[in-house]
Parts: sequence; structure tokens; C-alpha cells
Amino acid sequence: MKPISVLFVEDNQVDQMGFFRLVKQQQLNYQIEVAPSIAQAIQLLEQQHFDVILTDFFLPDGTASQLYRQASQIPIIVTTGAGNEELAIEAMKSGASDYLIKDADQNYLKVLPLTIEKAIRLRQAFNLSQMLSHAVRHMKEGLYITDLDNRIIFVNQAFCSLYGYAESEVLGMEANCLLWKPENKQGNPTVESVLYHATKHHTPLPIALSQSVLHNDRGEPMAYVHLVRDVSDELRAATALRESENRYRSLVEHSPYAIAIVLQNRIVYVNASAVSLLNATRQEQLEGQPIHRFISRSDLSKLVSSLKQTPPALVSFQLQEMVIKTTSGNTVEVELMAMPFRYQNQGAFQIIARDISRRKKAETALRKREEQLRQAQKLEAVGRLAGGVAHDFNNLLMVMKGYVDILLSELPENSPLRDYAREINEAGEKARQLTRQLLLFSRQQVLEAKPENLHKVIRDMGKILKRMVGSTYELVFNLSARHCQIKANRSQLEQLLTNLVINARDALGSEGQILVETENVHFQQTYLGTNAQLPPGYYLILSVSDNGKGMDRDVLEHIFEPFFTTKAPGQGTGLGLATVYSIVKQCGGDIAVYSEPGHGTCFRIYLPLISDVPNETQKQHSTRLRRKGRGTILLVEDEASVRTIIRLILVRYGYRVLEANHGGDAVLLCEQFPAPIHLLLSDVLMPWLNGVELAERLHQLRPEMKILLMSGFTNRMVNGSHVPDFVEGFLYKPFSPETLLTKIEQCLQGYTD
Repeated sequence: MKPISVLFVEDNQVDQMGFFRLVKQQQLNYQIEVAPSIAQAIQLLEQQHFDVILTDFFLPDGTASQLYRQASQIPIIVTTGAGNEELAIEAMKSGASDYLIKDADQNYLKVLPLTIEKAIRLRQAFNLSQMLSHAVRHMKEGLYITDLDNRIIFVNQAFCSLYGYAESEVLGMEANCLLWKPENKQGNPTVESVLYHATKHHTPLPIALSQSVLHNDRGEPMAYVHLVRDVSDELRAATALRESENRYRSLVEHSPYAIAIVLQNRIVYVNASAVSLLNATRQEQLEGQPIHRFISRSDLSKLVSSLKQTPPALVSFQLQEMVIKTTSGNTVEVELMAMPFRYQNQGAFQIIARDISRRKKAETALRKREEQLRQAQKLEAVGRLAGGVAHDFNNLLMVMKGYVDILLSELPENSPLRDYAREINEAGEKARQLTRQLLLFSRQQVLEAKPENLHKVIRDMGKILKRMVGSTYELVFNLSARHCQIKANRSQLEQLLTNLVINARDALGSEGQILVETENVHFQQTYLGTNAQLPPGYYLILSVSDNGKGMDRDVLEHIFEPFFTTKAPGQGTGLGLATVYSIVKQCGGDIAVYSEPGHGTCFRIYLPLISDVPNETQKQHSTRLRRKGRGTILLVEDEASVRTIIRLILVRYGYRVLEANHGGDAVLLCEQFPAPIHLLLSDVLMPWLNGVELAERLHQLRPEMKILLMSGFTNRMVNGSHVPDFVEGFLYKPFSPETLLTKIEQCLQGYTD
């Protein structure tokens, strides 16, 4: 047992010896520290803890009252001589726990152990009551105590906060005043119940009330303890839960999807849509039925297996198509998903299904229409071939019939040759009728061309084109041309856009982007296009680009040929781009295609503008003579023939040209060439080091050097690369010498030898 720690403050050695003798004789479990003065006692109190202090009232350096402030939490027993009882009583009032009167025979020592024990117990009881009082006053729940007359004699702080009363206002009040409705008073004080109390401001307060009885030593009731807890949040939560359950129940009951709960392979709940789907008349007709009556055991086994194998976070997204049976024995195609579900504290699963019979019929009809479309495209191809033959044959017939008419006009009426000539003429007329039928079949009628705003055509078709492309791919429009009035047939323009966008979509993989752009260009000289010569003038360029798989050189050579296709058998007619080519030619334009395997494809269509064309006189450089160029140009191009023609153009106009066939050579030239290099003219798509990467490398070596890139792609579709801000410009292949030289002059503007 732990000894009692005693601080004995006494300067009288006789009293000290008497106390130690008492402890030894009675074998008291005391651990004693002696202090002969107040100062030494205070020093010991600062160094260690004591259970009790036994002190004389008068000491050499003061009185015991100086210890009360220093040791207010430790029981203090004061000893004083006979005749000093008033001092002892004063000590008790100042904070001492007890006092003893010394006598000459030291008889007071006999009661000292009991006095020490009593003082320690009283202090412990006092500390406990202080802790309990603090806990009660600061507990979260409200607490009030009533006497036998039902009057409030104690409240804690939580009660005051809850009811809005000050402590002084509620003490002495009858507890019945707290009731919102007097009839709600509960008779049994040990039963916890929920009722409404009234606050100071007469607002209802929902509470949970617990009551108990305090008894005295004789077991008689002396007070009632009431513990109050505000249940407003719980009631709101319960109300919200009921409303949520009602909403969920309403959603389930009125859902257009069939919903069923299956417990132990039996249906325990179905909504109205499930009743309708299974061709029943009421819910009771289905509840309790085995689920395999409607879903085959094999499908049910797959369904349960997928629930076990799928992570919980994804299980509700596992859609499956199944065929189920109805109560009448008919079958219905459904799209179904299942998820684990707790029902009556048991493991169940919930099935949500929707009838997809109509969708399946629509998909079947769509596939049939697609097949019809493919057949129509094949017929169109045959018709196009027939139309071509008919046109050529018409020309021959014109020659034949012309000569026959001449013969008929020259032969005499009685000539026997006239009958032969008439027979030839009649046969030619029949052949002409036949060619007319072929032209009608091939729909080679002349279409009316009129002014059209290409931007308006593109915008009108925007939604249709996006639906054709689908949500998997991104279709972007960048219609930046200021002038877009051309002469064409609207139907042909729509066909052209459709074919190009679909062709780009088919070139993409699982994802990708299609970019439709427009811009204006002015050719001051005859433009040598890919497939035609374009006269000088203002043109609208329509570009359709993709970042798909691209095409090699062999495919590009045949890209516009009728019936040529890279698609699998049955997936394309090979007439889409041939039709585009034909439409462009009818509009008096030209088409160019730039593509490399793995880097996508770009179709650029040049169409002549017919209005909204800038005034020729507004162009300052349109008629001026081009002066000789000055400066050194580093030309980087991996295609030898292209590099050769560009070099000849630049040298002819006075530029000094350094050639490199790939990025590595260009870096080496830049590092070793001793004189300034004024311009880098580089292709973008090259082996080992592409043009953008080369530009970044050389910009670090020669930051003063201008940079001009060229490519068959637009600058937004260059292999996904970001074109740095320090690049001066961008040239689209194919370009004319005039365009090349103008761009270089702009880049080197201000340069002098």
C-alpha cells in the first residue's frame, strides 16, 4: 500500500520527537518530511507532492496562514497551544481542514492518525464533488433537478442554452411549466420517451427525457433528476429519411424501367413496369415466383457469376442483353443490369431491365437500309460507268448521224443507196435513245451552279456531320476565311463535305480529331496545282484534316481513281473520293492531298471566289516587280525532288542556299557554318528529327535566325506537335514560287547586307 506523504511543519524538537515516536509505536504507514520554518515548507511544496500538511500555527518566520495560499488543494491540520482556540477557529475559516490543541502530555497525538485520515477523506470527497459539479454543469445534455414539490432546484449550462433561460430565472419554477402540452407528461420516470417541451420563447423543443430518483440514507425520495437531450436533428434526419424513402419508392414505382428484387432465387418485389414487361396483371402474380421462370438458368448463372467477379464500384454498370420469358410464354429482348442489394437484412440482388425489342427491330431495319445503301452505291458505280460510256458513245453517234444526214441530203431521191442510209439513220436514232436511257440511269443530268456561301453550307451541315462522325471522335470547325462566296451546286457541296468527313472518320482509330478549315489565298501568277493549272485570282481553300493512320505513296497515286479503296471487301465502293474529285473539277478548282503513314491526312480544295473579293488595287505588292533576294537560307527537306525545285527557285532570285536532307545534317551545318544564317526553311515531317524539334534545337544555337516551316498539313494538325511562338510562318504544300518568295520576304523584312 502506498504510504501517506506528510509534510510536518514544526520548529519544536520535543513535538517532532513525539510525532515520530507515535508513528513508530503505531507502525503508521507515513512518509514524513520535516520543515522547521514556513520558507522551508514552501520550498518542499514546490519540489514534491504531499497528501497532508501537519503544521504548528506559529513558526519562526511566520504563521500557518501563509501555507493556505501555497497549498490550497492539500488538507492542512493546524496545531496550537492551549488557550489559542480562537486562532484555530480562524485557521479553519481561512482554509485549514482541522485543528488540534496541544497539551503538555502530548495527548493530542493519540487522535492525530484519525484526524489525518479524516482530513484526507474530506479533501478527496470535496475534490470528487467539485469534479462531479463541473461535469454536470458542462455536460452536453441538459440536466435539471426538481424537489418533491416538482420545483426546479438545479440546472446546468446546457439546460440554460437549450431552453433559453438564465439560471436565476428557472430556479424555483415548477417543472410543469416546461411542458409544451401538459397531457404529454409521462408517469413512469424511468421510461425514456420523446415529447415536446416549451422554451422561454414558447417555441416547441423536441426532446428525449430520462428521469431518475435521488434517495436519502433512509431510502426515501428527496429529489428527481431529469436528463434532457435535444432530438431536433434526429427528427429532421428521420423526416429526411422518410422523404428519401418515399421519393425512392415513387421513383421505383413509376420508373419506366422494370425493377425486381430477388431473394434466394425468388422474386420478392416488382414495380409496375416489371408487371407490364412480364405481361402480368398485378404484382402479386409475380411476387414469390422463382426467377428462373423468366430468366433461363444458364443466363441467371452468368448474371450471378458476373456479380461476384465485378468490383462493387462497377457492378451497376454491367449491362447485358438477354431474352426473357413472360407469363404468357412469349419472349422479350431486354437490356439488363443487376447489383447486390440488402433486403430484410439478407443478401439479395436488384434487377433493372428495359425492353429493347423496338431498338433491335430498328437496328435490324438500319442494317437492312445500310445494305440497301451499299447496293445503291454499287448501282451508282455501275450507272457512273454506264454514263461515261454513254457520253463517249454519244460523241460517236453525233459523227455517224452527221455523216448520214450529209449522205441523205446529197443522194438523189431515186438512189437505191437512200434506203441503206435511212436504215443507218434509224439505227442511229435507236442508239441515241438507248444512250439517253443510260444517262438517265446514271443521273448524269446537268446540275445548276449558282453562288453559294460555303461557310453557310458547312454550318447548316454541322449537326449532321457530327452525328455521322459519332461521339468517339472530335469534329472541329475553324472557318477563318473572310471571303467564302463560290459558284457551285449546293447538293454537290454537301456531297463533297460528307465524303471527305466520312473518309477522315474511317481513317481514325479508336479516337482522334477531324479538322475542317477555310482560308483565303491570292495567286498572282498561274498556280501549278496537283491536278490542274489555276489562273491568277482569289481562291477559297477548304481543308479537311485528320490525325489518323495516313497513307503511303502507292495509295496516294490511286486515291482519286474510281473503284479504288483501301477498305475491307464490302465496306466501301471506292467512289467517295472520285466523286469529290469530279465535283471540284466541275467547280473549276483543284484538290491536293498530303499524307504520310502514321501522321494523318490533309485534303486541300482550291475553289475560285466569285464575290466579296478584295480590290486588286488594295494589294500593295500585287503588281510591283520582285527585287532580288538577299541572305542565306538553310533548306531542310528529305524529299530530293522537292528540295531541288525549292533550291532552284531560291537561287534564281538571289538567295544563298545551304541544303540538308534531314535534321541531323541541319544541326551539323548550323554548328560548323561560320557566317550568319538568316532563315531556316524546313519541312515538318522528317525522319529522326521533325521540323518542330529541329526548330527548337536551332533556335537555341542561333536565336537571331528566322524560322519558316512547311508541310502538307495545317499548323494545327502537324502530328499533334505544338508550333513554338518563335516560328515566323507556315507554308502549306503544294505552294507556288510566288507564295514561297512572298513568305520569305515577309520573314526577312528589314534585312540588309
